[in-house]
Amino acid sequence: AAAAAAGDNGPQPPSSPPPTRTASMGEQDFKDHMEHTEAPQEEEASDGCVFSGWLSKKPKSQTKMLKRRWKARWFRLIEQNEQVPCPTIYYYKDDKAVASGELGKKVLHDCKVVKIEEKRYQGNKFAFDILSPGFPKFCLMATTEEQREQWIGKITEEIEKYGNGLKKEEEEDPEVASRHRAQTTAFEQKAEEELTEMEDID
Repeated sequence: AAAAAAGDNGPQPPSSPPPTRTASMGEQDFKDHMEHTEAPQEEEASDGCVFSGWLSKKPKSQTKMLKRRWKARWFRLIEQNEQVPCPTIYYYKDDKAVASGELGKKVLHDCKVVKIEEKRYQGNKFAFDILSPGFPKFCLMATTEEQREQWIGKITEEIEKYGNGLKKEEEEDPEVASRHRAQTTAFEQKAEEELTEMEDID
């Protein structure tokens, strides 16, 4: 009885079932996705990276007629700096390809992040969308709920920080703020054009 009491720490939460392959993700896609379950990490990199880790990305050209693969990619969240006028997510083939250049990027200008229910992407768990007025949604998926929450939290934090800074600029010097907005708009437009060009190979 004493031994039983010593080992009794109260009710234990049920263990999560292991992830399973989903209807819209092929066997190889799922294998690639689940190979990268390590947690994302905060950074203080010289290029402004504040957060990095693995996510899977859904091609924006995927249609009912053309089921293209979700692909595991290495993502880096870059805060606003002298080279990047607005917080931006860069993605790469893998974590060793950063020096070779990104495959694409998503500028977080006037964006919002939305958590997606499983049924939206045919059962793919832990997905979220980045929505920008006038541009296609940017669809991503983490490997756990905790990691999805981490990414949503960091992205939202950078979006809000940028918005607050721009509001302060407008109050102090509207002309500077106007130039900043124009610079950001041009940067975003170019990034979206590059995303379209890269879609066949990313």
